[in-house]
Amino acid sequence: MYVELGSAEQKREWLPRFARGEITPAFALTEPGAGSDAGGLTTSATRQENGDWLIKGQKILISNAGTDISNGLIVMAVTSSREAKRKEISCFIVRRDTPGYTLGQSFEKMAWHGMDNRELVFDDVLVPDSARLGPIGRGLSQALATLTMARVGFAILGVALTRACLEESLSYAKTRKQFGRPIADFQLIQAKLADMATGLESARGLAHKAIWTLEQKMDANMIASMAKLAGSRVASRSAKDALQIHGGLGFSTEARVNRLFREAQVLEIGDGTTEIQQLIIARALGCLSSTNLHAKDTMHAG
Repeated sequence: MYVELGSAEQKREWLPRFARGEITPAFALTEPGAGSDAGGLTTSATRQENGDWLIKGQKILISNAGTDISNGLIVMAVTSSREAKRKEISCFIVRRDTPGYTLGQSFEKMAWHGMDNRELVFDDVLVPDSARLGPIGRGLSQALATLTMARVGFAILGVALTRACLEESLSYAKTRKQFGRPIADFQLIQAKLADMATGLESARGLAHKAIWTLEQKMDANMIASMAKLAGSRVASRSAKDALQIHGGLGFSTEARVNRLFREAQVLEIGDGTTEIQQLIIARALGCLSSTNLHAKDTMHAG
């Protein structure tokens, strides 16, 4: 978002530091009552007489906002009045040391332990208008563009995880013996491996097409959702089958497939749930009545 929407001054200030790895940004969208439904956002940014903005609200499960090098947080906030018929959402850059901005609780997760996820609190956080990222009221469309790229990233993660499940399972099935034979000789095991291999190639093909579509500057909204839907589903199913192939060993946290199983679960949740991807695809196919067109602008994240 910094690259596409940042002003010249914002790019000069933040991008070199991001590139050098001195700091890392975070994207604060999800709230206790708003995730897939961005229309449920309650965090507000009220413009002051001098042009500054006063941010109030709470975010939750925000990734990498609380690390030692986290800075340059992008906050989604409602900038329209309460009386407005439709919420106007805008983006703001909040510095880590801004008064009123505090880190809340960190959440223990079943996997992805290398990623910090936590609550963020904005108690009368005052930022200048120069901290606004992009035009007023365009925050939702800006977020959608970002999420499209993020979903391609999740699709690639699904491909990589599926490949790991296949490699681990194939190797184990060829060496693990039951009834005097490698379990790779058994047709039910072969069926699981065949499904993994087929799913891997299918998910990889969709991911490649999504990447190509983005590179061509074409509308990648539907293909990105297809790639994420396929990649995350294949990874989740493959991880379950991999654990089953490994039997009791797979149930042990010492087994690599056990970690793969846990890591796979978030792929169907993060950056838009599986169900949201299905809705996006259906709407791109024209399955949305004219009376509900506004809904497509609010349901997008996870």
